[in-house]
Amino acid sequence: MCVSGQVVCRAPGTDDAAWALAAAVPLKGSASGGGSTIRSWGRSQSTKLRGRISSLPSRTSVAATSAVRLARFSTAAEAAVVAVADAHGVDTKRSHRMKADAASELHANGVLDEDFGPLLRTLNQERKDVWYEGEDPDFGEESLDDVAERVRGLIEAAEADMTESVRLILDRGVPRRTGDWARRLSTDAAIAERYQTPELQQITEVVVSRAIANGAQGVALTGSTARAKRTSISDLDYHVVGNRPDVRDLPADVDVYESQPDKMRAKLLQGDDFVQWTLCCGCLLYDTGVFREAAVTVVEQDLWPDGESKLRRLPELRRLAERLIGVGDRDAAQDQVRAALTSAARGVLLQQGVFALARGELPAQLRLVAADSLADSLDAAIYTEPPLEELASMLETVVAFELVSTS
Repeated sequence: MCVSGQVVCRAPGTDDAAWALAAAVPLKGSASGGGSTIRSWGRSQSTKLRGRISSLPSRTSVAATSAVRLARFSTAAEAAVVAVADAHGVDTKRSHRMKADAASELHANGVLDEDFGPLLRTLNQERKDVWYEGEDPDFGEESLDDVAERVRGLIEAAEADMTESVRLILDRGVPRRTGDWARRLSTDAAIAERYQTPELQQITEVVVSRAIANGAQGVALTGSTARAKRTSISDLDYHVVGNRPDVRDLPADVDVYESQPDKMRAKLLQGDDFVQWTLCCGCLLYDTGVFREAAVTVVEQDLWPDGESKLRRLPELRRLAERLIGVGDRDAAQDQVRAALTSAARGVLLQQGVFALARGELPAQLRLVAADSLADSLDAAIYTEPPLEELASMLETVVAFELVSTS
């Protein structure tokens, strides 16, 4: 399971400031951290909430503040239940009653340790009394702060229920819902267009059209471009499910990862991190259903990539880098040292329950888990041109994590 709040990732467009308005219960993690599925649903309620706030001028400031906090608590609690319910195939139909019923069902099924159904029913009733009847909230012996702590407990239970990969997928829509998946594809296409220059867009259009003509079942833009985190060393990365298109004539460093549908599913179940990266952070540009099926599998089986596999590769990557350093090929050596450091970074992060993002984002993620030496080395390998002696020193960081993988 994930170490909540350590991942630095959210779907494009998620606005934490808007979420802070929509839910007065802070989630664990940094300002750009976990809980984005719960936050993004709460954000959609913030406009309604602002409108209702304007209807309170006749009330005292204390009563108005309590009313607003109550509405925010209700929004946050329901968003948490919807996130968990979606992950476990429990229908809420986005109605207040069914959300409360879903919370009770999730408890009955052993998903949540506590039955939060009564909490949601109470919040909904008190919300109605406050907004429509003008009454003050009445929780018996509990205060509004007590209710806040119960809502916080529900949110933390929701966060703990799913891995970050499941959360990232659900943040872009529930894959079993046809409408959600159609919106995901449309949104991903818009994101890919926004994150690419006109020249890169033309290359992407050619890759996609050639892949489709070649019988591909799915095409995604991946890597730093899909995260708007390109650096001077970034390739233009794609994941093609099907036969690899010919890209040798294209005027850029195009890197195509090819997998057949059955092979992709097998890798997914074995903990391959690239397949999950495509589903969680990539821009899906074409899908006959193969990506959707894979996303459903991740959500329903709560899959998480295998960090150990990244660490097991380190001795081989290190030896190759040492050979290149030995023959004095600085540029090639830096490429290989960077590859070894990247594999180490992804392995360490995944073992810590942090979903590893684009390479340029890894150093910041590493510092969140106190892997500062690895972060510094990777930073230098990405953004500077170290001499051979310094590259050799960087490999000592890799050796340290080799020992972790074999202990």
